[in-house]
Parts: sequence; C-alpha cells; structure tokens
Amino acid sequence: MTGRKSAYFWGAASGVAFALFAPMLRPAARSAVKGGIRVGRYAKKVASNVKEEFEDIAVEAQSIARKMPGIRAAARLKR
Repeated sequence: MTGRKSAYFWGAASGVAFALFAPMLRPAARSAVKGGIRVGRYAKKVASNVKEEFEDIAVEAQSIARKMPGIRAAARLKR
C-alpha cells in the first residue's frame, strides 16, 4: 500500500474500532465526568473555607491593630 492508502486504512479501521468499543467506553467516560464534578465541588468547598479563614484572620488583625496606637500610625504612613 502507498502512504495515502495506508493512512486511509488506519483511519477507517480506528473509526470502526471506536464504533465497536464506544458502548464499553461510555460508562468509563461517565465515571470520569462524575469524578471531575465531585473534585470540582470539593475544591470549591476547600477554597471557600480557606477564604473564610483568611477573612477571619484579617478581621482579628484589624481589631488588634485598633488596640495598638503604634501600629495605627505605621499603617497611616503606608497609605
């Protein structure tokens, strides 16, 4: 076979093979998509918790800074 015919043959053969194995690949693809959704939801929860922690730390630091006059003066100089 020449190069073109060989490429056409392999392309057609891979298309037929995919058509034959597609029903078996569907559950695996579905599981992969479901897993990706679960990972995304978990990452969203973790990011939300981290954000909340940093907000709490910032509020705590601001309340401490209000009690210490030297820190307030230094903060005004940075602005």
